[in-house]
Amino acid sequence: MNQPQADGDSLLAQQRDSKGEVAGEWDYRLKPLVTRFVLEYSQKFTEPLPLLTDDAPTSKDKVIDGYGYWVVIHYLMAQAGYDWYDETDACLTAMQNRVKSIAAYRGAEAARAEYERLLSEWKSHREDLEQWLEEAPTGEATVE
Repeated sequence: MNQPQADGDSLLAQQRDSKGEVAGEWDYRLKPLVTRFVLEYSQKFTEPLPLLTDDAPTSKDKVIDGYGYWVVIHYLMAQAGYDWYDETDACLTAMQNRVKSIAAYRGAEAARAEYERLLSEWKSHREDLEQWLEEAPTGEATVE
């Protein structure tokens, strides 16, 4: 495979400068893949998918609770060979990164508020999780 060549003004050089040699190279290669996905997604879904079905317009068709655009992340990770724990680690890292990004763009108070919101949501999920664990069969699913 041909390695991209970086000159001082290229996007690759900018990515390497801001993210380091290896991460800059990865970023340079990932962005076109994401762009192609988004273009294809825009063609297939003229109306954007809701992030979660809770946000979806009311419909007579049953939709699995919690389904939404977030599954794109799940499908990308699963099809690339990552497991459940890799996915939860990546999501945790993504949330930590986004809170820092909020701080950079919106300020420390906005970042603290988002952190507290996320923490509150996660803590309140405990009851829902326990109820689901009592009602749903666990440890019986198969990977096909």
